[in-house]
Amino acid sequence: MAEVEGDDAAPDALLVWALASFHAALIVAVAVGLLYATGLLGNQLAALDTSVGLVAYGYLWAVTWWTNRRMLASIDGDLLSGGTSRTDVLVTAMAWGGLAGVLVFLPPFALVFAFVVAAGGLVSLLFLVIAAVVGVLVAAGAGAVVGGVLSVLDLGLLRAARAWVPAGTAGQDAAARTDTP
Repeated sequence: MAEVEGDDAAPDALLVWALASFHAALIVAVAVGLLYATGLLGNQLAALDTSVGLVAYGYLWAVTWWTNRRMLASIDGDLLSGGTSRTDVLVTAMAWGGLAGVLVFLPPFALVFAFVVAAGGLVSLLFLVIAAVVGVLVAAGAGAVVGGVLSVLDLGLLRAARAWVPAGTAGQDAAARTDTP
């Protein structure tokens, strides 16, 4: 895959991992909080066992990791140093967030598709096609909104971290590493 993307397209692996982990955990925490606030948490947890939950979270994390990696590779500049415009980050994050929303939508839709076709046969195919189109549009829109919100949150946290770290510390560390044989 490095041949296809090129070496310069690979963003900082630790940043990708940290953003993917933070985003996936925050999405799950917000979803659980919303389910709790609406009183639906008990019903949803009763229908979910540990293995299904782990697979679902692992899939969400993998999608988040991949889309964050692609998003960071596609923006110009360095997100950590603040050398990238906020608008570029926001627009790119919304685009990749839309794709992430569609990728997260596909497995549950595939399960519904299998159950509906098994129960209703191919007569229900028109319903499934319409549901797929509407579902993809809604998932892409929701993913774009989530991607935009998370990018604004990320930029704010990175800005706070840059303000907290003494000026020149990161540059001095990098210079010390390159000067050493």
